[in-house]
Amino acid sequence: MTTWILMLLSGATAAELPDDGLFGGGQLSVSEDFELRYWATDSVLEGVDNQPSNLLDYVEQVNRMNLLFSKDSVQFGLQFDEVLLLANRYYLDDVLQYENTIVPSAMLSPAPDAFLHLDKVFLKKRFGRAGSVQVGDHYASFGRGLALNLVKNTDIDIDTSLRGATATVKDGDWQATFAAGLTNQQQVAQDNPNLNIRPNVNHLVAGARLDAYGVGPGNFGLHGVVYQFAREDATKDSLNALSQDVDAAVLGATAELNGVGGIDWYAEGDWFHYTSGELVGKEEAEDGYAFYASGAAYLGAVTVL
Repeated sequence: MTTWILMLLSGATAAELPDDGLFGGGQLSVSEDFELRYWATDSVLEGVDNQPSNLLDYVEQVNRMNLLFSKDSVQFGLQFDEVLLLANRYYLDDVLQYENTIVPSAMLSPAPDAFLHLDKVFLKKRFGRAGSVQVGDHYASFGRGLALNLVKNTDIDIDTSLRGATATVKDGDWQATFAAGLTNQQQVAQDNPNLNIRPNVNHLVAGARLDAYGVGPGNFGLHGVVYQFAREDATKDSLNALSQDVDAAVLGATAELNGVGGIDWYAEGDWFHYTSGELVGKEEAEDGYAFYASGAAYLGAVTVL
């Protein structure tokens, strides 16, 4: 399958709201990413002779809209994703047929080849230098990501957030971070074809990290994460993960030394504990270990890692 990108429209705008009313004095930002793509496919209809080579080609229209409202120390955000397939339907014996489907009939959608989804929603409150609290969708990464790495990388259509709550508490050179929620995987792809989107399987993740900054030439941290991986039937009840046993727990530590011997040093070690052998493909669980270390030297305009 190949694609021809016919149209790419993206942009962002921000506006100050009037001073009166509940939202007065706030700022509303809107970003838009609209794409229209032509997909050429080699698929053919079975049992039909003399078909044109482009019979089952179709057009995919994708739109992503982000809204962010900010006022003082409060932020509220939404992300809407929409996808629609065009030139994708035909009638056979007076029965409407769909060449490609985006969602199964069990999912809420106006048609099998159209999908509108509220993908992200969050509310964040900052407390100055004391920290912040956020509910809804958020991201979390500890250290170099060996123990926990839920981040956004839209360049390769990866955007898995945690839908729950996160908080940071700061006191001088100390910072504590807490994160918990159910994984919320991006449903609509912005750069890859959207076919057969399935409901999310929500895994439960909870973690905490304690960092100490400015300890001599370095920064040091401790973290812990627990995972409960939902089984396939969990799609019937997204909170089903809460009633399951924990599948894995991770404990780790990080150390960062800046400018020691002219080099920035980093090291991380993690211990993985599995409660059953199912995750490692064995009859009994085995613990695991991971270690990472790096050094960065800056030689003029060149960085050596």
